[in-house]
Amino acid sequence: MNNFLFIIPLTPDSILNEERIHLRKLCFDALINQSYGNWQALLIGESSNYTHSDPRFIKINFEGKKEEKLQIATAHILNQNIQSDYLIRLDDDDIINPNILEKLKTASFDVYSDCWHSFFHLASGKISQQVRVWFPNTCIQKTAHALTIFGEFPKGEITHFKPAPYLIENDHSSFHKYYTNRHNVLFSQKKTPIYLRAIGSSSITAKNANDYNQYLQSFGYWKSNRLTNFSFLNTNIVCPPPTKQNLITYFEALLLNIKLSRNYLSVLLSKS
Repeated sequence: MNNFLFIIPLTPDSILNEERIHLRKLCFDALINQSYGNWQALLIGESSNYTHSDPRFIKINFEGKKEEKLQIATAHILNQNIQSDYLIRLDDDDIINPNILEKLKTASFDVYSDCWHSFFHLASGKISQQVRVWFPNTCIQKTAHALTIFGEFPKGEITHFKPAPYLIENDHSSFHKYYTNRHNVLFSQKKTPIYLRAIGSSSITAKNANDYNQYLQSFGYWKSNRLTNFSFLNTNIVCPPPTKQNLITYFEALLLNIKLSRNYLSVLLSKS
């Protein structure tokens, strides 16, 4: 049976608000409610704003940028000799599929990823799914691969605690460079994604957007949540979709997704 280890950089208390605290609770609840319980989670950050006392959560008190927290986490894994078959990075405002570990508990693969990236709009409960031409941050990597020295640190002013990064510390858009034509790559089904990326008004990317409605529209066609594994997210809130779209817009998005899926396959099948 596989053993899974999560790396979860905690949002600093300085930018926590009611929305992000609610998302953190959803994130942790989805972990605790996994139908397969052979997992641990490293929580990296000085934030103490969470209520769970599950012993599978391991707290590492280090505050810094997210890229620095990843380095601290991997160092802790190696220094403490924490054993796992698979390693998963998860942000504390993302929502993991509560049944995904059960599905993969006896599977063998090098990386398991969402091809259809899935988004949850917190205010309305709507879901959007798009094919995007890169692996998301939250993919399930064999630990031996995730902790292989590879690639480059993400760009920006961050402290490098070692000369070169491990694969999991790379920018996620570089993952395909490692996995192309070399490893056993599996994809989730559209109806059972690994996780949902929560979209709300308080995220850094939302705040940096010039037009919030246009930002929401960039995630595709929003519709009611029919994902069985995420039915617990359904609410009684009566709220229109983030963007008002007609059938023409829907089919334009569908054609774009078909085109992107072909491009994505060509990326994976191309030579490194």
